[in-house]
Amino acid sequence: MTILVVGGGRSGVAAANFLAARGEDVVLSDMAHEAQLPLLASLDSRVQQALGSQTELPDNVTEIVLSPGVPRSIPLLVEADDRGIPVISEVELAFRSMKGRVIAVTGSNGKSTTTA
Repeated sequence: MTILVVGGGRSGVAAANFLAARGEDVVLSDMAHEAQLPLLASLDSRVQQALGSQTELPDNVTEIVLSPGVPRSIPLLVEADDRGIPVISEVELAFRSMKGRVIAVTGSNGKSTTTA
């Protein structure tokens, strides 16, 4: 069972590191190559990398964590939908791991001001 994290930016690297620290088998995928992803320097060494292409979905993937800004229309995610593999956001990943009460602020404007 492998969790695929799609997107090698700040939230993707954080999600992959979080999952690796929990002992999960994790692969981080991004269309960019390593030289274009400076945050990979902080990637947990237990995280496998699949860089430069996002066309094929590995057979053993059981869940996908999608980073913000990655379109749902990429071939990898279309195949995941066809195979019935759940695709969640990093926010949902965090929510699943939280204990206690959660207060959420939603909407288009004013979230930072409201929480401050």
